[in-house]
Amino acid sequence: VRELSGHCYSITGGAYDYSPLIRQGLDRPIFICVDRTGFLTFNKNDNLSFSWILMSEQAARSAPSSLEKLRQGARKLFVEQGYPNTRPQDIARESGVANGTFYIHFADKKEAFLDFAEQAQAELLRQYAVNLDGISGHRNRWRVICNTVVEFSIENPGVLQAAFLDPVFIAPNDKNAWRLYDRLGHFVEMAMDPSDGDSKITADYDSELISHALCGLLRHAMVYASRKKMDKDKMIDDLSLFIDRGLGGG
Repeated sequence: VRELSGHCYSITGGAYDYSPLIRQGLDRPIFICVDRTGFLTFNKNDNLSFSWILMSEQAARSAPSSLEKLRQGARKLFVEQGYPNTRPQDIARESGVANGTFYIHFADKKEAFLDFAEQAQAELLRQYAVNLDGISGHRNRWRVICNTVVEFSIENPGVLQAAFLDPVFIAPNDKNAWRLYDRLGHFVEMAMDPSDGDSKITADYDSELISHALCGLLRHAMVYASRKKMDKDKMIDDLSLFIDRGLGGG
């Protein structure tokens, strides 16, 4: 048994990823051997020709999964190096796992990239939900939306472009890539105030069309404001006022 990286070991010429699992009723961890054909489970009584590496319950629960490590490494490299300059083996190396572990979770680099985009988008959408909770009035909600985008962009440089726009250029024939892109079409719906029941905006316009247009507006506005060193609050106030008035908010 030769440890390659993390919980990945080379056994009789093959590479396997042993992820710890605590099962009900067992007094020690067993391990799952994960490969492309499915899941094989073993316990300490199995007659195997190699030694088990046993892990305490506390360590098993606290150790980050190989998938989480790969997601963190992929995110870093896709943003910093770009999709064309990132290889699966680079992601594995950055993540501290064996090359074979990459293919346990992803069929290829494209699948890893779309997973990165999915995770990043979900992170932003969760932040929207948190920040908009309890906020009433269209202009106030637009201000929160604009501020959330700006803050996310500051805290995660390069992620918005990569996660929302790059998928359809990297995988133009992939329905999943277009599904991710279409998430841009929900901005107007998010701005609607659920407390007043006002459906005028969505009735007057194609809300997804306007949402995509507003995404372009915000993107270029942030570039301009950054280049001109504009005050962030001033930028957000101006944008939210303009959007609200443009959509008939008064």
